[in-house]
Amino acid sequence: MSLSAAERAAVLGRIVAAPPAQVNGVALPADATLLDGDRLATGAQGWARVLLARGEQIHLAALSDARAVRQGENLTVELNQGRVTLRTNGSDLRVWSNGLEITPTTDIAVWEVARLGDSLTLVAAQRGSVEVRSANRTIEVLPGQSFQVQTRLLDDADQTPGGAGSGAGMSANAKLALTLAILGGLTAAIAIPIILANDNQVVSPSVP
Repeated sequence: MSLSAAERAAVLGRIVAAPPAQVNGVALPADATLLDGDRLATGAQGWARVLLARGEQIHLAALSDARAVRQGENLTVELNQGRVTLRTNGSDLRVWSNGLEITPTTDIAVWEVARLGDSLTLVAAQRGSVEVRSANRTIEVLPGQSFQVQTRLLDDADQTPGGAGSGAGMSANAKLALTLAILGGLTAAIAIPIILANDNQVVSPSVP
C-alpha cells in the first residue's frame, strides 16, 4: 500500500527486523518504514534496525522498547526499555533515557545506551565520543569508555540555577532537577552489531 503525502513527509527511515518485533503494537514484516512518532518493541529473540540517511543506523536489541520523534531537524530516540546502539555521521540524532540526553560529539560515532532500571543508564562509546547531559551536569564518554550513570531528583535546596547548564525541556524555575552519579567507568570494547567499513552493507547480528 502506498503512503499518503503526510506519511511520506513523516518518514524517518527503513526498518529491517527479526521477529518478534512490533511497531505501534503491530507485528513488523521483515522490511517496513519508520514514521515520526512510531514506537518499536522487540521480543526475547527479536531485534529491529532503522536505516537512516547518510548511512546512519539505529539498532534496537532484544527485549527493548523505544519511540522515534522528529523535532525540527533533530531525531530523538526515547528509550523506554532495553538497549539501543547507534551509528551517527554528524547528525543531531540523540537518545533520551531516565531524564538524560545523550548526543554524539564527533562527526562519526558508534555508541550504545542501555536502560538498566528506572534511574540507571549505561552509556558506552566504541568509536567517537558522546556527551551525557542532565539538568545540572555534563560528562563526556570517550572512545572505548563505558559508564553507568545514575539519576536522582534534587531537593529544592540542592538545585543549581537554570540556564545554560539546564537540560533540554527543563525550565529555569523547575522545582526538581536531575543530577548524575557516575557509578563506574571502564575502558572495554563493546559488542556493537553495526558495520563500520561499508555503509551499504547490513548484517544481522548473531546475538542482537
